[in-house]
Amino acid sequence: MNDKMRLFFIWLLISIVVPTFSQSGKEGIETIKTHIDYINEYSELEVITLTNSEFLDDIPDNGAQIIGYFKDDVLFKIIEWFGASYGILTTEYYLKDSQLVYVYEKENSYLQMIDSLNGFVGFNFSETRLNYEAEYYYSNGIIIQNNLKGERLYKSNDSEGFFMRCFTHKKLLEIKRNDNEVNQIDVELKKCLNLRENYTTAGMVKCTNLAIKKWDEELNVKYQELLGLMTEDQKIILKESQRKWIEFRDKEIDLINRFYSDLQGTMWIPISAMKQVELIKSRVLIIEDYISTLTLDDD
Repeated sequence: MNDKMRLFFIWLLISIVVPTFSQSGKEGIETIKTHIDYINEYSELEVITLTNSEFLDDIPDNGAQIIGYFKDDVLFKIIEWFGASYGILTTEYYLKDSQLVYVYEKENSYLQMIDSLNGFVGFNFSETRLNYEAEYYYSNGIIIQNNLKGERLYKSNDSEGFFMRCFTHKKLLEIKRNDNEVNQIDVELKKCLNLRENYTTAGMVKCTNLAIKKWDEELNVKYQELLGLMTEDQKIILKESQRKWIEFRDKEIDLINRFYSDLQGTMWIPISAMKQVELIKSRVLIIEDYISTLTLDDD
């Protein structure tokens, strides 16, 4: 059971914007509550679902599911459903400005069937009992208030992992939503992060640095391909553009490293590395778009 729950900490392909939601205290919590009400009352959210092996290597006894709710390409809510042998674990994540602001979790156990002669004979899977529920309010990745009620059968320190699980699920849902656009480098990064030995900060950074190297190699290949398709005048402009972009990339990486190193918590280290992945990947996609435009007649 413990091993299955730990599989939630796969932390892959995290891509978030610079933190902008920073309210705390009573005013911040009221703002979060208003945001939650808005999301739950909105009826036209796009729904994306992941089941079992789409996000877990070891599938729990009664299956698992992640549901993401999108509006205008932005993910606002995630529901994580985990079917344990003894009951159901449900966690709801709410995001604002691409940041986690609220988590609600509950544990329901199946009612036990007791025989007067043999004692416990199994579970009644049609009925459950609420054992535990909790809510957490966040500001910039830090819990600013929590409310706990009851006692859960499965003992864990989930509050420390909500942030990582949320953004792991976020990227998985975004990948499925844009499934046709997934690059092989992203696929390999996902596989690397899914390995049990990489469920650590060091492991995540190792996988992400490998992806950075591969995207950099891909950039060089695509750049040379684009040069081969351009006129002489276009080549001069592209070379200057690439030189300026490399200057920008280096300064942006300096900013990323400095920005995230000033934030508290090791969770920001993989995020910093992932921001560098997205930086190089975005340049590759721009160059690929030019190549696609110049080779339209070849299709």
